[in-house]
Amino acid sequence: MNNKPDNFDEEFEQIVDEIMEERATGAPNAFMSEEQMRAKVCEEVKEMLKFQKETEAVTNSIALLVDLGPKMYGQSRMNDIFNEIRNAGEVLIESSEEISKTPEKTAEMIGMTDDTLNDILKIALDEYEQERWESAESLYLFLTILTPINPELWMCLGSCQQNQGKINEARESYMHASELDNAEPHYPLYVAECCLLEGDLETSKDWEESGRLLLEDRENDKEIIEMFDAVKEAIAAAA
Repeated sequence: MNNKPDNFDEEFEQIVDEIMEERATGAPNAFMSEEQMRAKVCEEVKEMLKFQKETEAVTNSIALLVDLGPKMYGQSRMNDIFNEIRNAGEVLIESSEEISKTPEKTAEMIGMTDDTLNDILKIALDEYEQERWESAESLYLFLTILTPINPELWMCLGSCQQNQGKINEARESYMHASELDNAEPHYPLYVAECCLLEGDLETSKDWEESGRLLLEDRENDKEIIEMFDAVKEAIAAAA
């Protein structure tokens, strides 16, 4: 299964190769094989690309809010919101270590109120319902940075990504949602769908089966049972 960010395969490999080449010119590492070193570099590059993506999400979201916000709330309210979020990027960088320890306090550290978060969420939801997936993705990614422990935000982010064909990224978002709420059967079902689309039938089957175990209290929910059955049949047909 591909664990690299969608659309970053060539860039990912190029960056890893360049870092490996640079480190090869230094003193050899007696405690780490070349394979172990490459795995370590891969993790470093993943974090770097993740940070780059989050930085872009903040920039893109602010640009979208400038365009969309006044239409929904008026310029006065948007000025209040911008006063809260204008330093978000700087705070995320300066407080990254502290945020990593207490991610649930990210919005608080930036100085954002619940009202502002809810107003941004309403704009994201409107873009989602209008099926403007790219702008909705940017806004939901921004929201997951601000409130990373909310599984529904990760699910919506995954849906935006999946609807754009970003299957690997969608799978990662759904998996994150499932980690945050391991009692909700929809999340493993969506992961199973993504794995199926990626051609990883074994992993898809594992996620479908683990999600089905959560249906014990959903005996009367025909819709979700039918969704699980459809994925199970699709896995069998693709085998």
